[in-house]
Formats: sequence, structure tokens, C-alpha cells
Amino acid sequence: MRLFAPWLAALALAGCAPPDPCANSPATFSAIDRCIVQPTCAAFASCHSAAGHMGDLDLATDPYNAIVGAPCKNSVAAARGWHEVTAGDPSTSFLYQKLVLPAATDKPPHPGDPLQNGGLGDRMPQTGQTLDGPSIDQIKQWIAAGAQND
Repeated sequence: MRLFAPWLAALALAGCAPPDPCANSPATFSAIDRCIVQPTCAAFASCHSAAGHMGDLDLATDPYNAIVGAPCKNSVAAARGWHEVTAGDPSTSFLYQKLVLPAATDKPPHPGDPLQNGGLGDRMPQTGQTLDGPSIDQIKQWIAAGAQND
């Protein structure tokens, strides 16, 4: 019975945890910003914070205006006519494309070899784990639905 008591207590405490406010959140900008962008992209000083803004992209200060309709700073994506987020079109939205790139980096494996990922850079996020399928789908749905700012 002594071995059973700690497991029973742990199970009881697990049931008392507050529900995850991001679980099954809608495909809206506010939910994506709160549950994905701020904790994953803008939270680290070296990434897309006001201090770091890698790729000249600050997702902490005014994330909606930084991405929706904003011209791409990546020269390959810009040459294709892409925007950071193209409302209604995930296929020309650099943000979405960065989430679904192969995990390979954009550094040539050997001098003289072509760039991997076609010059689009690394898959995002670079730190921690890649986003899960439901999170990527949520972003894709939001973009496809017009990338509205709620």
C-alpha cells in the first residue's frame, strides 16, 4: 500500500492542474500570438525579440504589422514576390514556408555546393523543438482565412 500511495497522490494532483489555455485554441491571430509566436519566436533575446530581431524581424513589439503584408527581407523569397504573411495564401507566406522547410540548414554541406532549402534559410524555430502539426495547421488556417487581426 505504501508504494501505491505516492502514485495515487500524484494522479490526484495531476487532475487539479489548470487546463491549458492554448489547447484547441482557434485559428485567430490573438491565439496564435499568445500561444505560439510570443513563447516560441519572440521570447528569446537572440530570436525575434525587440532586442534580437534576427532577420530584421521584431515579433515582440507589434507582431501583426511586422508580418501581415510586410515585404520579405529574405532575397530569395522577395524575388518570388512573397510577403512575410500573404493574407489568404500560405504558399506565398514566408512565415508559413519557414515552418515547413526541411530541417536541413541553409549552409552548403561542402564548398561550392548549392544552398540547401533553396536559399530560404533554416526551418523555424531554430531553438527547441519544431512546432507540432496542429500549431502549423493553425497558422496555415489563419493565413488561408485572410490573416485577420482580431
